[in-house]
Amino acid sequence: RRFLRTAALSSAVIAGRHDVSAWAKETDDPSKGPVLFFEQPAATWPDALPVGNGRLGAMVFGNPAKERIQVNEETLWDGERRDRNNPQAARSAEVRSLLMAGKVHEAEALAAEVMMGIPVRLPVYQTLGDLWIDFDNVPADVSAYRLELDLDQATVTTRFTANGATWTREVFSSAPRNVIAVRVECTQPIALTVRLDRLAHAETRTQGSDHLVMTGAARP
Repeated sequence: RRFLRTAALSSAVIAGRHDVSAWAKETDDPSKGPVLFFEQPAATWPDALPVGNGRLGAMVFGNPAKERIQVNEETLWDGERRDRNNPQAARSAEVRSLLMAGKVHEAEALAAEVMMGIPVRLPVYQTLGDLWIDFDNVPADVSAYRLELDLDQATVTTRFTANGATWTREVFSSAPRNVIAVRVECTQPIALTVRLDRLAHAETRTQGSDHLVMTGAARP
């Protein structure tokens, strides 16, 4: 846990958070584990906080009035099914012989030729897109702001006060349920608009009164 806490804080600093309001520490509540938190929303993608994993995940930016949740899903890939087996793979014994003989550079060159898949590089994965949640009547300036990642619960929470109302938003990814969930609480009635978009090769349409459906393709 200590390693994870330190690594998370180091990542935040490397990402460019130059302020001193970023902390990762044990909370005062003994029922909760370490958290990473900030006192302002994420300005860029590396500043956002992650939930989920490489298969199904998201980056949460925590903007009070216009939440951006960048979504990743592993099947969005611009490649195709192919046989990448190297027909010279049986020569791996030669690589071992060169290593045993102390010929490291020769072994490295031969390994690159006979032990790597063909082609060496695969087509890239792409982001699924952005889920935007626009909240009405939330000003640009809010108070008591906090964006946090609970490292034990794998949940990102955004809290703030605006116009006398207290807001709490939680985001988490569930692998068994295959969903990314967003939970919004406010002490006053709210109104919001939900959008889903992607920079290219996709379009979004409404389905019924409570669904957004995105269709498209991953292209180079």
